[in-house]
Amino acid sequence: MDKMTLEEGLGTVIKYLTESSIELEQALVKACRNVNEQEAKSIMPRLVKVHSVKRISEDAMAAATVQADKPTYRISSLFLKDAFNALSGAPEEDMRFATGIVLGPNMYAVTRLMKFKLSIKSAVYAKGDQVSVNKVLIYLYHNGHLLLVTLHIHPGGGPEANYPSGIDMDLHKRLESGKYPVIGAIFCREGYVRFFSYEREFKVSIYGNGVEVIDANESLFKLTDIGPVQG
Repeated sequence: MDKMTLEEGLGTVIKYLTESSIELEQALVKACRNVNEQEAKSIMPRLVKVHSVKRISEDAMAAATVQADKPTYRISSLFLKDAFNALSGAPEEDMRFATGIVLGPNMYAVTRLMKFKLSIKSAVYAKGDQVSVNKVLIYLYHNGHLLLVTLHIHPGGGPEANYPSGIDMDLHKRLESGKYPVIGAIFCREGYVRFFSYEREFKVSIYGNGVEVIDANESLFKLTDIGPVQG
């Protein structure tokens, strides 16, 4: 038996609920015409419940359609804190990749940082060692995982400090042309993080506490607690 997609399942539910609501509405009209108060009272709660579930199902269908059209990356606030701590441990710029789980069409959960060697590392610039980068990408491929996010940190602070540079955009142009389902994340030292792409539409959904939405349209967030974990 073929597996039913989310949209197909919701469509079947909505069709059933629509038919049920029509039957209940007709039964209610008949009860009112016959002045059958007891029957009308028994139908009303069922009709209200059917309409409520139908509305929820229609909202879910709309959300599923949006998610299918726009890639969505679900990211834990704890993952972002770990990424910030990993990248901000030294005064020089640093870089990481991230992978995760494919939840469905255009739905990803970002779960794991991937470290690689750098060929250049200074306070204002970092470049991945190509051999090391290739090893990480091959490792992901052999283990059935995708490159989902590139992450690095910029010097300075404030929401203006983490706009993507021309070098960042060139990298993501190449990655997107290679069909990687990837976005970028740039931190600054004050805990702001901005997600970006070259021309790929996307949405970032943060799970958990400790991350403030600064500008949803710009995919700009701020970690509200950037200290190290105390165990």
